[in-house]
Amino acid sequence: MTVLAIRSSSRINGVSKLHGRVADADVETPVPGRRAPTRSASDRSPTAFHVPTWMGPEMGRCSAATSGVDFEQRLLDPGFADEVLAIPDADIWDAHTAQKSRLLTLARERVLSAIRN
Repeated sequence: MTVLAIRSSSRINGVSKLHGRVADADVETPVPGRRAPTRSASDRSPTAFHVPTWMGPEMGRCSAATSGVDFEQRLLDPGFADEVLAIPDADIWDAHTAQKSRLLTLARERVLSAIRN
């Protein structure tokens, strides 16, 4: 599926140089009659750049409540892992179930919309 997605895209990105090399190897031979996807050095973003998206707003609020609103800038600081471990399990579970509920609501709405149209 990855190769299909890469080969059918006009632009691709990776989260690291290694990821970029692996993806580049997957598209060495473009589909006949189609241009190879474009890529530039700026397309390889560090994973930390995507932390808010990856975490979701509920988990972000949970982390900020324990580690402060600047926690995203301190992910690699010594002792940050201890701050994460200090988040009460119940708070993490509440954030997790809230995010899951939001995801299921979105999926349900999209499926119902697709059925109606």
